[in-house]
Amino acid sequence: ARAPIGPVNAFIKGGAMYGHTRVSSALLSGVERGERRGWGASYGGGLGFDVTPRSGIVLEWSRLEFRFPGSGGRQHIDNTSLGYVHRF
Repeated sequence: ARAPIGPVNAFIKGGAMYGHTRVSSALLSGVERGERRGWGASYGGGLGFDVTPRSGIVLEWSRLEFRFPGSGGRQHIDNTSLGYVHRF
C-alpha cells in the first residue's frame, strides 16, 4: 500500500518468502551445522521523497523470517536500505 502526500510517499508491504539457509562451522566450535528451508513472513515499510517528478530517494526497513540450524524456530533478519529511484 502506498500513500502519496505531495512529494512524500509513505508505504507498507507484506508477503511471504521461501528461504534456504546453510551453516558450516569448525568441528569443535559449538555451532550446529546443517541446512534449513521453509516459508516465512516478509514485511516492512518506508518513506520516499520525490526530488523531481522523475527521480526520488527512498528509505526502507524490512523484516524477513528465516530458519537456521540449531535455532529451534524462526529468526528475524532486519534490513534497512537507502535507494535512488529514476522513472523512465
